[in-house]
Amino acid sequence: MSCQNCDDRGYLTGFDPAGYEVVSSFCTCQKGQEVKKQVWDSKMEKANIFRHYFNYELQGIQENTVNAKTNYFVSTMKQYSIDLSHHKSKGTSYVITGPTNTGKTLLSSLVLKEALKKNYTAYYMLWSDILDKKFDDDEVMEKVKTSDFLVIDDLGIDNVNKESRYPAVTLENIIKTRYGNLLPTFVVSRLSYSELVLRFSMLTTYIPTTNVITL
Repeated sequence: MSCQNCDDRGYLTGFDPAGYEVVSSFCTCQKGQEVKKQVWDSKMEKANIFRHYFNYELQGIQENTVNAKTNYFVSTMKQYSIDLSHHKSKGTSYVITGPTNTGKTLLSSLVLKEALKKNYTAYYMLWSDILDKKFDDDEVMEKVKTSDFLVIDDLGIDNVNKESRYPAVTLENIIKTRYGNLLPTFVVSRLSYSELVLRFSMLTTYIPTTNVITL
């Protein structure tokens, strides 16, 4: 049986101030919810967020009462998402370090999801991909440098010669541009903070140590 509200299109229309017909909302019918999910999934894909995280919600992540560091991380990310507009205006950035399977990628990606919900632009990028040929792609470069919120994951995990200045110069080029334009950046790594600073000393210039989370 077809939906009388949307004629099975899945969305309702209205008119903008100029008199043009526009989509005003998704219908509450089954078709409408399917279309809504398709549109949302497309938005997440364009932000390069792992599909595995599509159905997670930041406020639904439970704090671990045993691990104080995990509790602090979860509560900080939740509060950050609540105050998202404030942090966007201030360009509040974080460095997040710790072993694998501690939720670094998940929670930082869910902050991006919250940003998308509030119609900000967001993008997730692996450090190795930034150093790879993908960085030569003008569209990717534009997203890395201009998205309202950016996650750079696995910083320092690459095959570049440790004596090379290329990684440090590349990161500084990105971070300095984003810092100057008040664009929040989440730098995520399996390396310790001290190891990161040895390779990327500019982190201490652009992200205060008060915004370093160690798991």
